[in-house]
Amino acid sequence: MGTARAGCGQPRDRGIWNVDTQTPSAARAFEPVLEPEIAAYLEFAGDDRCLVIGAREGIDVVEAGQLALFTKLYHRDVTLTAMQRDGTIAATMGKDGIVRVWETIDGSEIARIDAGSARQKSLALSNDGRWLATLEDAGTFHVWALTPADLIEQACRWLPGPCP
Repeated sequence: MGTARAGCGQPRDRGIWNVDTQTPSAARAFEPVLEPEIAAYLEFAGDDRCLVIGAREGIDVVEAGQLALFTKLYHRDVTLTAMQRDGTIAATMGKDGIVRVWETIDGSEIARIDAGSARQKSLALSNDGRWLATLEDAGTFHVWALTPADLIEQACRWLPGPCP
C-alpha cells in the first residue's frame, strides 16, 4: 500500500483486512510524521468502535470498520488517550502532563487538568462523563470530577460550614 505523498516522514497507510479472503476491505492513507512514537500510536477506543491514530498536531479518531475520519483532536505530543464507551467524550494527555477532555462530536475542548509531573501510565473516563481517572507509574491514582455539579460537591466537602 505504499503511496507516495508530499511532506516529511514515512508514508503511513492503514487497512482493514478480511481474514477469510486475505484481502483489504478498507484502506486509508494518513499524513506522514517524523516522530516514531507518534507514527506508532494506535489504539482502540469507544467500545472498540473507534481507532485512535497519532498525527502531527494531535490524534485522528476514525471509525474502526471503514477508517472514516470521525474527529481530529488537536493536542500535540499525545502519550495517552481514553474515550467513553459511546465515543462522545475523549481525554488526551500530552508529554507535559496536561490532560484535555474533548467533545468528540465537534472536537471542542471542555476541560483541562494538570495531572502533575509524575509519569502517567493510564487514563480512564467514566461512561457517564462525570469522572476522569489517572494512574501514575508508581501506582498512585487520582480521580478528577468533570461536571460542575460534582466539582461543587467536592468543594463543599472541604468547607467547615454549610455549602452555599
